[in-house]
Parts: sequence; structure tokens; C-alpha cells
Amino acid sequence: MAGEDFAYYLLKVPGAFMFLSSANPEKETDIAHHNPKFDLDEDVFWMGSAAFVNITEKFLNG
Repeated sequence: MAGEDFAYYLLKVPGAFMFLSSANPEKETDIAHHNPKFDLDEDVFWMGSAAFVNITEKFLNG
């Protein structure tokens, strides 16, 4: 990602960048970022939480 500074964190500690899309044309949440009409479909937030739980379980259980 051209404008993302997260790579600098990864120089110091291991990590990963995850993209969770909330684009849904039916809810008009498919507007590009940095647009005044941008909105989030909060119904997808659980997917991000579930992904982090899954990553944590795999890390803790080897």
C-alpha cells in the first residue's frame, strides 16, 4: 500500500496487515476511503474479531 506506514512497525516487531472490506453496494458502503460519503457496514466487524481470535488460538495452541 503506497501510503501505508505500517511497514515501519514491521521493521521493529513481527506482524501482519489485514484488510477487512465493508463495501456493500446494497447498503451504499462501497464509496472509496477519503470521500465525504464514505461509510462502514458495521455488520462485517464480527469477521475481523473472529479472524483475530482464530489467529490467537493458532498461536497459543501451536
